[in-house]
Amino acid sequence: MDIMGPLPLTLNGNKYVLLVGDYFTKYTDAYPIKDTTALTVADTLIERFVTHFGVPLSLHTDQGSNFGSKVFVSMCQTLAIHKTRTTRFRPQSDGMIERANQTIKHMLSAFVNENQNDWDKYLPMIMMAYRSSIHESTGVTPNKMMYGREITLPVDLVFGTPEMMNTDNYSLDFNYAYELEQKINRIHNFARGQLNMAGANMKRNYDKKLAHNSYEVGTPVWVHNPKPRKGLSRKLQRDWQGPYIVTQIINSVIYRIQESPRAKPKIVHHDKLKRYEGNCPPTWHRV
Repeated sequence: MDIMGPLPLTLNGNKYVLLVGDYFTKYTDAYPIKDTTALTVADTLIERFVTHFGVPLSLHTDQGSNFGSKVFVSMCQTLAIHKTRTTRFRPQSDGMIERANQTIKHMLSAFVNENQNDWDKYLPMIMMAYRSSIHESTGVTPNKMMYGREITLPVDLVFGTPEMMNTDNYSLDFNYAYELEQKINRIHNFARGQLNMAGANMKRNYDKKLAHNSYEVGTPVWVHNPKPRKGLSRKLQRDWQGPYIVTQIINSVIYRIQESPRAKPKIVHHDKLKRYEGNCPPTWHRV
């Protein structure tokens, strides 16, 4: 899940878009919202997504304050949702939804008026087209992955659908339900194979450029933080901050670091860290 915006204020008072996508089926939906408060986000998720598809077992977001608020955390606990989040300044941690974000922006730009205040009127139609397109990773459309069939599009009313289902072949509703279940299983098995191949290709391409850095607990490190600061020149800004101390190794690539004993810990990816080689390393942490 991610939030797109702020966008130009529409006539309906919407300024942001809440994107929710399923990593397996690639089924994605987008909901225009007026603000990004935790209450608005939680209400929209429940009313627009959960009521249609059920409660997700796991939910992955960035480190936005609305996703980490007491309201949102309480909602996840009440619905027994396992909540995970990305590492700082690493959009790859939520790559599918970030890519959808950029694609939807590009599609919207082709339809909005000169004042760009009517984008929420086109959003549902754009999402219908998005979900009806074959996904590169799975080899099938998100609609077919989710429903086991393609939805009827407006163009199909003119030219007809590629495959017309003959319900006379099903003498009983049970037979139809069984055939549909088998069809969905075949589609999902095919998609799993495609996803495995796509994942292997992405990993191979990523590993070619990867320089893996490993750190022990207690190691002083710098943290890459290129985020521009308001009122300061970007050209004169220091992109590396610290030194920090590695306080926990979460896995082979994710670390928890802390600048001082009272500072708030941060969870970062290893490619955002660099070993501190200064003459005065921090000594407050002891392994």
